[in-house]
Amino acid sequence: PHWQVLMAHGTSTGTFTWGDTTYEFEDAPTYAEKNWGGSFPRKWFWAQCNDWTSGASDDAAPASVTLAGATRASPLSAGGLEDVAILAVHVGGAYYEV
Repeated sequence: PHWQVLMAHGTSTGTFTWGDTTYEFEDAPTYAEKNWGGSFPRKWFWAQCNDWTSGASDDAAPASVTLAGATRASPLSAGGLEDVAILAVHVGGAYYEV
């Protein structure tokens, strides 16, 4: 199993329909990821925080933090398992990955 964070601090505009009601949204905070593989990891974690600028000073830069990890099967690891993780920070238009 694999995953990729595609967008951690994005915005989306559009509509969706639930039952007979159509809802519109504009510049809504957006997170998107892709997961693929034959099974889900045996252990996993995921956390995300977005937009700490609400109520902050006008010069505060928009920021987001994404943290994800898993114990997953890997034919390249001793015992057939590997622990993987990522900590990604987006702030002021820059991207940092640990």
